[in-house]
Amino acid sequence: IVTLEEGFDAGDLIVRLDAIKPAGTDVLVYFKIVSGKDIENFNNKKWKLMTKVRDNVSADQSKRVPLEYRYSLTKGTIEYKEGDKTYPIGGTFKTFQIKICLLSSDPATVPKVKNLRVIAVPEG
Repeated sequence: IVTLEEGFDAGDLIVRLDAIKPAGTDVLVYFKIVSGKDIENFNNKKWKLMTKVRDNVSADQSKRVPLEYRYSLTKGTIEYKEGDKTYPIGGTFKTFQIKICLLSSDPATVPKVKNLRVIAVPEG
């Protein structure tokens, strides 16, 4: 769990990583966020799937490819509804967490991740 310093609340997340991602495998990234105005327990938040900016595939099992993830490819902000509430409350978040899931259709061929960078940025 990452908590941003006072006055540095963010509106969007960018996740960049290098992966060995052969055909038949995938790398999914999920996030949770909480604003400073949200009273709900962080552990009760649901994981939200991020979108790949471009789905690169490795040429072989040693070739790394860059992957980038964002919540929205058209908006420069995270905004979603759960029930009648729009999150993050107040439009920005103070605390976040990410989860990376490595998937494969063949247990002998698995993706590998290196050089993870998670950037919390202002909305826009």
